[in-house]
Parts: sequence; C-alpha cells; structure tokens
Amino acid sequence: MSSTCTTMTGALQISLREARLTLDRALLETGMPYGFNHAVRECVLLSEARRNADPARPLGGFARYMALHDSFRQARPDALQVGVAGAAQGSAPLQVDCAGQHAWIVAQMLLDLLLAEHAEREATSLNAIDVADPHELQVIVWLAQRHGATLSVTCGQACSGMGNATLTLHGRRLPPKDAADAALRDVIHHGLPVDASLWWSMYHLALGALAPDNIVSRRHAGANIVDEKGQVIGRPTDDDTDFSLLTRVERGTATAGKTTA
Repeated sequence: MSSTCTTMTGALQISLREARLTLDRALLETGMPYGFNHAVRECVLLSEARRNADPARPLGGFARYMALHDSFRQARPDALQVGVAGAAQGSAPLQVDCAGQHAWIVAQMLLDLLLAEHAEREATSLNAIDVADPHELQVIVWLAQRHGATLSVTCGQACSGMGNATLTLHGRRLPPKDAADAALRDVIHHGLPVDASLWWSMYHLALGALAPDNIVSRRHAGANIVDEKGQVIGRPTDDDTDFSLLTRVERGTATAGKTTA
C-alpha cells in the first residue's frame, strides 16, 4: 500500500474480503484465543454492515471496534456461567452470566447454546446478563439466519455500558443450499463504505500482526529458497522478479513490520 493511498480522505469502498482480512489481522494482534477470532470478526462485520444499512440502529461497527481493541486483550470467553437451574426446568429460559464480557465476544456462544438447547429440549429463549454493550447482541439476529433460524433480541433498560438481553427463538428450518448471506449480500456485491481515516487506522493496526519486513523475512515469503547473494534454489520464478528486494532494504523502510509496500 503506497503512502499516497494511506493519506486519502473521504469514504472508501471496502470489499468484504479486504474487511475480513484486516479484521482477522487486527484480532490476532490482540492475543485473543484464536478460536474466537472468526466469531468476533463476523460480529464486527455485521455490526458495521447493519449500521450502514440502517443508521438508526444503535450499532457501533468499525468505530466501536477501534475503541475496544485494547480491551480485547483481556477478553475472557471462558468466564461465562450457565445457570444449571434454568436448564433443568424443561423449556424454561436458559440463564447465562456473561461476566462483563463484550457482546461480540459472547454472541456466537450464546447463539450456539440456544440452538443446542432448542434441539435437545425445545428451549426457545435465553437470558444473557451482565453483558457489555448488550445492544450489539442484535448481530445474533443475522448470525442465526445462517443456521436457518429466526431469532429476536430484546435489551433491558440499558442499551449501552453493562446490561442484560433476552434471545428468543421463533422458528428454525434448514437453510436453502443456494441461500446467500442476507446480512452481507449488499457488501458482497457493492462493498462497504467506510470513512477513510477510520479504515487506515484499522489497516495500520492490523499490520502489527505481520512479521517484520527485513531481508530475512523477504527470503521466506515465497516458494523458493534464496541465498544471501540472491541465488535462487528450487523452482525458477518469473523473469521480472526483482531479486534486489531480497538482498537489501531501502533507507527509510521500517524493519518492525508496519511498512508501506
């Protein structure tokens, strides 16, 4: 990415693939348990996509993610406590203490738990208590569609800060094989409009997950082995390959990973 691009202003049209890649890297940089990166990434994407589609929705999207990024280093997905008493009473609502975790951290787990309980004992509701930004649990509505489920989320009195929410399952069926992701359909076809300054902040944050840019790392970036003199060992490459990049780094190029190409 050139330095000229990273100083652009206004709005950028970001592809779904680019948004996922950047969020993946940014989440890796937090040190969050790897198994949760995908789930949290999809929650952030859905929050941003639905915020763009309906600005009246109280969803934070990318801007909220940037504000929360550092706090995700202390995320504790294993802190959730499921109420045993509720689970033992037939179709009674399941009670889950989220221990102050953010809605994006717990959203996929809450959905999985409700769907599993519905399959086992026909449970149709789940109460999530002590959730940070409970209004962000609205993303579960669209996550559920991927499982052929129709679901609603009702927040308590507090829709920001710490609060509670109730998930209600209204029906479930097998999703059609050719069904597109309804929540991200417009993003797939048209991209996602994002403020340039916000996007470049995310982009540079995500670079922290990459290996440092130096001579040694460049020699390991392809399928071939390149020695110190630029001699290629193994499969030959294209004729226009610039092997000087593997033997020197221009002055002014950072060696700590956050570089412009």
